[in-house]
This record gives sequence, structure tokens and C-alpha cells, in this order.
Amino acid sequence: MDRGATQLGTRSQPGLLHEALLADGDETFVAQVAAFFRAGLEEGPTVAVLSRRHWALLREELGADAERVSYTDCDDFYIRPIDALASYDATLRRHTANATSVRVAGEIPLGPTRSGWADWIAYEAILNRAFADRPAHVLCVYDTRTAPDPVINAVWRTHPHVAAGADDTGPRYHPPHDVVAEFTPSPRSDLPLRALALTDDATAFREALSAELAAAGASRAQVLNMLVAALEVFENAIRHGGGPCALRAGLVDGWFVCEIEDSGSGLDDPLAGYVPPTPGKSGGEGLWIARRLVSRLELIPADPGLTVRLWL
Repeated sequence: MDRGATQLGTRSQPGLLHEALLADGDETFVAQVAAFFRAGLEEGPTVAVLSRRHWALLREELGADAERVSYTDCDDFYIRPIDALASYDATLRRHTANATSVRVAGEIPLGPTRSGWADWIAYEAILNRAFADRPAHVLCVYDTRTAPDPVINAVWRTHPHVAAGADDTGPRYHPPHDVVAEFTPSPRSDLPLRALALTDDATAFREALSAELAAAGASRAQVLNMLVAALEVFENAIRHGGGPCALRAGLVDGWFVCEIEDSGSGLDDPLAGYVPPTPGKSGGEGLWIARRLVSRLELIPADPGLTVRLWL
């Protein structure tokens, strides 16, 4: 890679600037990320969410400036996409409370197998909508020597700006909706779930679901998380879907699953529930809470209606 050809952008307008750096080695990584941080120190707070090895290299390069950068180990930050989004939301709110801008450099620790790759590719796309109005400059760093080719290919589609050296062939950015829809697995259609008594009473639903969870041997924490998540979805069905038209639950391959189906106008947005709710504004809280409490939440649209499937 031609280091001289690699350029990181500057925020020319309010809102998020989401970039990626494709680095082919430590020299490129250190030179570009150190320059990114130094520029950020002149603007406002700077945050590093990187591996311990890369942070050690940057500390040496930054010298005394390293003490002005907030550091978090990426292995502790990037555990689940929905939790990383919540942590980003809290970080940006905290650092922009008394500043007009914040810079963050992040490094997602990808494993050697395909497990989880799609979730993190979708996460990168979601950032563009979730934080579109935030005064932040986010730089996602990928090591081209170790990152798998499918992920590197997706970097171009999930970042409006990519610094990749002289071989840069131009922007290939895709809208978040399209990327998330592509990388969201198709839900199964043959789950062996039990039908619960249909009701529009939240207390009756809670009692029925509690009985199913007890029969499945769920732990106290699992019971609490599923009940809170399912009741958020149940209330959404009442509020937006004309009430539930089917309720189902049961064990599937060791997972407890709950489905809430309504016959309302539906919801055709794969990013629903991934965007942190804005304090003081109503809307979006239910699915956001539910996604954070369960292992997986699937939206299955119908014509008409919507089924929300919760896995725990």
C-alpha cells in the first residue's frame, strides 16, 4: 500500500463521518491512526477501542499525547453488536455533553471462522443510521493481512469513506437498509412451538409465558429477560398491530423461543430496534429494549402483519 496515497477525511458538515482504514501492516496502522488521534485532540475528546497490541504501538508513537486518549480493550467492547451500539451511544453522549465533536478509532476482533461475520458487517452498516446526527468522526481499522476477504469486501459497502491507498477504486457504499437485509439470515418457518391462549391482556400473557419458561427449566435471569422483552413486543402489537393474533412459545434446539404475531400494517425495516432511542422522544424503545435482552430477535413480515420472534 502507498502510505502517501492514504487519506483520512475531515468532517465538513455536522453529523457522523464514518470511515474505514485498510492497513496492510503495523507501520501503516500506526502512522494513520496516530495522525487521526492527534488531529482529534485539537478538536475534542478522542477514544481508542483497539487491541492491546495495537494500543501499545500507538502509545509509543503518541508519547505524552497518549494520556489524553480514552482507551478500551476492543475484546471487552465488541462482544455483541447490539451491546456495542449501546456502548457507542453512551460513549458519544458522554463525550459530546461538553464538546462539539468526538473521534473514535475502533477495531472489531473478528474470529477465524464465518460465525459472527455477518452480524458485524450488518453492525457497521447500522452505525450509519444509528448515529447519523451525532457530531462524531468514527474510524474503523481493518488489518488486510488478517481480516477475511468477505469482510474486507463488505467494508467498502458499509463505510461512506474508505482509506485504502493507491489501489482505491472509488466509493462502493450501499444504503444501510440493503446491507442489513442482505446479511440478516432468513428465519426458519418450521419451528415446533406451542400455541398459547390468545389474549390482549398483558398480565394473562405474562402468566402463560412464565409457565412455559418454568416448564423449560429456564434460569431466573432468563425468565426475567424473556418476560421483559416479550412484554415490550406484546405492547407494541397492541399499540401498532391491532393486538396479537397468535402467541407461541417453546424450546428449539436448546433455545427458548417466543413468537408474537399481529395482523397490523407490518414493519419493513431490518434496522428496527437497532437505533438507540433518543431521550425525551417516544418511539423505538420497545424493540431496542427487547433486542438487548435476548440472544436474537427476528422480524418476520407478512401481508398483513408482523411476527416478532425472540430467542434466548
